[in-house]
Amino acid sequence: MPKKKNGRSNLFSSLHKILQAASVAKKKNIPVQEYLESEKENFITRRKFLEQTGKGAIVTALAGTALLNESFKNKDASIVIVGAGIAGLSAAYALKKAGYNPKIYEASSRTGGRIFTADNLFFEGSWTELGGEFIDTSHKQMWKYIKEFDLETIDILNESELQLQPLAFYFNGRHYTEKEIIEAFMPIIDQIESDQKKLSSRVFYNNYNQFDEELDKLSLAEYLDKIGATSLIKNVIEIAYVTEYGEEIGNQSALNFLTVIGTDTDTFKYYGESDERYKIKGGNQKVTQQLTKRLQDNIELDHYLGAIKQDTTYKQIELQVIQSNGSSKTILADRAIITIPFTMLKDVELNMPVADNKSNCIKNLGYGKNAKLFAGFDKRIWRQQQYAGAVFTDNGFQCGWDNTQLQQNEKGGFTMFTGGKLSDELGTKDPADLVKNFLPLIDKIYPNASGTFNNITHRMYWPTYKYSKASYVSFKPGQYTTMSGLISEPIGNIYFAGEHCSYDFQGFMNGAATTGVEAAKKVLKSL
Repeated sequence: MPKKKNGRSNLFSSLHKILQAASVAKKKNIPVQEYLESEKENFITRRKFLEQTGKGAIVTALAGTALLNESFKNKDASIVIVGAGIAGLSAAYALKKAGYNPKIYEASSRTGGRIFTADNLFFEGSWTELGGEFIDTSHKQMWKYIKEFDLETIDILNESELQLQPLAFYFNGRHYTEKEIIEAFMPIIDQIESDQKKLSSRVFYNNYNQFDEELDKLSLAEYLDKIGATSLIKNVIEIAYVTEYGEEIGNQSALNFLTVIGTDTDTFKYYGESDERYKIKGGNQKVTQQLTKRLQDNIELDHYLGAIKQDTTYKQIELQVIQSNGSSKTILADRAIITIPFTMLKDVELNMPVADNKSNCIKNLGYGKNAKLFAGFDKRIWRQQQYAGAVFTDNGFQCGWDNTQLQQNEKGGFTMFTGGKLSDELGTKDPADLVKNFLPLIDKIYPNASGTFNNITHRMYWPTYKYSKASYVSFKPGQYTTMSGLISEPIGNIYFAGEHCSYDFQGFMNGAATTGVEAAKKVLKSL
């Protein structure tokens, strides 16, 4: 059975909790509504106990960095990092703590990469995440930074929010309750669990069994047909996975589904550990700003990578970086860490021996197409209707949430998050026109919401953002068994980091940060 991977958003994790709850209720023969009420009551009790004893989940997640505190030879080694997103910043910060002086080259005029916070978008003092948004209780590296930099967080599952419906399901022209969705999943639970038990605990390009390969080559759409999912459940899963991975389910590996969902009923808690329920007060960009502050002398902005050269002896690396004015220079390095996504790296000239499978990985690794469309409202009318604001829907915009939840103002912002083909449309049309078209659809879910729309609109479409050209990794059919694990393997003295290099936290800020630290450790061991 595979080790459960994390989903990338609170909405997505909520769906998987619903599927797992279906398994628990079925196995224990508990009425679904009774089970949900019991879980909520237990969660509130646990929270109060932790608050009283001062043992919140935050500090338990902190991990040590003993390796980075050891003494290493060759302190004068030249180490170059490409990309100043959280992966590159994390790698540089770890190396600097170990006594080295790495240099980061960043193509854009800012640091942070796909962690991108917009200030005052909907009202004075508001913050809105254009990129990475949610933090899980288990995201150790992110919590380490939160503690070290003394940052505040907000918890979208605090007691006041639990009085609201956390996630709405609006399909076939009506609202479905959590109870109805859980019950709709029950007929396919046994088959899903049976298939999971046949899978390897982790699926890598050099470690997989025959069943792993069979399901990897199967698209998620084909898998849902194979197990007899009803039209409602197929629609719910399709919306969830298209938005989560940024690709149509016909172009996603079935393993995207089977390696993320959990079916362990012994320790499962509906309001449990895998939650993606935290955000940083003031914006997640505060983490990268704090890292940047500590690395100011190590960062060169407006320098993009044009070419890399490394001979078969691996003694020295030559990197050609091009400045915004068009001039170029050659940088010599003993070690390099490449943190840019492969959508960018595949356009870099690689003058060195690269194995065929690694080359294929760089050129063809699947990435998602996601867009965020933002609309401002003078009143968050969904709260008056007892909804927290998060919704999955088949009525046109896929999913959305209140992006100003727990920010202290009556006004608010609503994010419409799309993936796949719909994102192409959102990425090319005028945001104001798009919101105008979506308002009647929002009204069907939250009646009269359009009456409070204040004409504030904004959009972020990551595939056209020239410094990433994609949102995040999305394995296509066949790519688990040909690329998983290979993505992060070094080429000589060139190492790789970024969310695409993480197995457990692909697509997460934590995945990028963790792989940055891991790449730094690999460099230190090699010196």
